[in-house]
Amino acid sequence: MERAITEIKPILEKMLSEFFHYQAFVQLYNYNILLNIINKCPFKKEESHYPYVIFIDTETIFEELEGLFRKYLRTTSSGNQVILLESHKGRKFSNTFF
Repeated sequence: MERAITEIKPILEKMLSEFFHYQAFVQLYNYNILLNIINKCPFKKEESHYPYVIFIDTETIFEELEGLFRKYLRTTSSGNQVILLESHKGRKFSNTFF
């Protein structure tokens, strides 16, 4: 029997929080949604770059991060609040954008 993501999420968060002794948060996506995100990723495998996929759970935070990364963004998938971007190897992720 398949369980709804909304039913599984609090169970996983509770179990992880108890196991790791901190408040855990998880994001769950339907397999087809993840497959769609992967298929839309525009980045080719390159030795000089790292691809990043950032999953964001609230629209406000998505909009804020999208604004911060706008200069570096290749694409976004706002329907699922996902940011796809890449960074040059040899640079720390935080130094690339801030």
